Amino acid sequence: MTTAANDPTKKIPYKPLFPLGQIVSTPGALAACTHGTLQRCSFRHSRGDWGNVCGEDAASNREAVTTGRRILSA
Repeated sequence: MTTAANDPTKKIPYKPLFPLGQIVSTPGALAACTHGTLQRCSFRHSRGDWGNVCGEDAASNREAVTTGRRILSA
C-alpha cells in the first residue's frame, strides 16, 4: 500500500541528504524512462531511496552521503 509518506509523486516538503551533482545513466535506462519517471527517481535518490541495490552498495551509499563519494541507485 502506498502512503503519502513513501509516495514520491506526492508533493512532500523534504530536505535532500546530499546535492545531486552530476547525474549519469546507461543508454538503456534513459530509453526506458519518461521525463516524469526521471524526476521521481531523482527525488527518491536524493532522499536516500537507492532502489534495487545490494546490501553492500546500500552501505557504500550511506557512507558516501557523508564523504562525498559516488552514490549508486537502480
